[in-house]
Amino acid sequence: MKFKVTKIATAVATGLGLSAMGMGTAHADRIMFPYIGGSSTVATIVSVINQADVPGTPDRLHYQIFHKDGSAASNNAASCSEDSVFRKTSVNDIVTFDLTGHFGDANGVLFEPAATNPKYDDGSFAFLEPVLAALPADQRQVRGWMMVDNLGVGAAGPAVPNTLNGEAFLLDFVEGAAWGYVAYNPAIGADPYDFSDAVESQGEVLAGGMRYDDAALRAGAISHSPRVPVVLYPMPNGDFTQQLIVTPINHAVINTSVPAILPGRSDRAGQAWQNATVLKTRIGLSVLPVGSSLIAFNRDEQQIDGTAGADITCVGTVKVTDLFTSLGQSQLANGGWSAVRVTSPGPLVENIPTAPTPITVANGARRTFNTNEAIVMKLEYNLSGEFLDGTGFKGAYNNGYWMRRGNRESLKIPVQTLANLQPFATGDVPIDVIADRFVIQPNSGETPVDVSNLYPSTSIPASQFQ
Repeated sequence: MKFKVTKIATAVATGLGLSAMGMGTAHADRIMFPYIGGSSTVATIVSVINQADVPGTPDRLHYQIFHKDGSAASNNAASCSEDSVFRKTSVNDIVTFDLTGHFGDANGVLFEPAATNPKYDDGSFAFLEPVLAALPADQRQVRGWMMVDNLGVGAAGPAVPNTLNGEAFLLDFVEGAAWGYVAYNPAIGADPYDFSDAVESQGEVLAGGMRYDDAALRAGAISHSPRVPVVLYPMPNGDFTQQLIVTPINHAVINTSVPAILPGRSDRAGQAWQNATVLKTRIGLSVLPVGSSLIAFNRDEQQIDGTAGADITCVGTVKVTDLFTSLGQSQLANGGWSAVRVTSPGPLVENIPTAPTPITVANGARRTFNTNEAIVMKLEYNLSGEFLDGTGFKGAYNNGYWMRRGNRESLKIPVQTLANLQPFATGDVPIDVIADRFVIQPNSGETPVDVSNLYPSTSIPASQFQ
């Protein structure tokens, strides 16, 4: 699977006259922890496994923490701060640590034998501990995400995915609740800090379209991801609180009229792609049928109408109940179902040159910080000591899972025809496959494009699409 992903990423670059391996310094690997948090009662426990043994690579890993603190932690419109540290590692090493410093040794490191513990004495792994300590006692909360790599320390040698791996779990050690996930390790793409849908390997990113012709870009093209059905539990004061955790993901935009690529950009000097603090996306709800504003069905299949959406900068959370009006909530007293989708909150390209000059980087155009891609996690919890129908429950219920829809949906399309395809919601338009080429029209604002010149049939045949 990794081989196929790499070939697709290479095809994107070479089809545009670029070299996938020539877009930056040689690198080994990088992983992303899309949500971390901490407070006086919450810790984030992280484990990082390093299998890299690349000649010339220093014995350190690069940890970058993008975070919102204090009163800004719950502000979805706030940008992040970024901190960068380097810590020792070695081949086949694993280090487990508490970002908040509540657990572990003086450096926040857990489970290290005393004989080897000094190897981590060059600095603390409790990266959020000083952040929390500097906040007022009643505002000690942090939300963010973390990236770990060996790119920022002069790594040399070939690009090798899966030489870094990781896991994390968030622990409320007062209520006794925990949930966790496996870190996102993408395939190697044209840029070392690219975590977009184009290089995902297990459907980690919900993504809209990335290809538009010149006319669509001039019209302010935006796009949304396919919908992911989601269970709604009773509202508004039912047994569960349901929350969506959203981390915007940067991505390129392809002008298919040229063709030309407008790569993801950063607000941080000298950085690019995911290495940014102000990426912005929109999370929302929508269900069938096409041409309506339906956002849910209750358990009697009754339609719930309305509009729902929340803008997220850098990282943020939104309660599912907040995506409904009070009237909508009242119709979901027993719950129901809806579907989550990610969309761009505004145009994907800015500094668009006057026609007929094509929209290219050379002509001054550039990506905005708006994205139609994001990692979305669904968190369900109940700290009342009761479970479901009021049955007593020891401890707290806490469940979190990574919402996935497909695999590289911004690049590939399903094997469907116009005869059997039923678009999922307003803005979705039909897709078709012709022989072993693919014609793409997956989202609003796009026109059919023959991209066989960008993605050679040798990369992945249409017959393998699902």
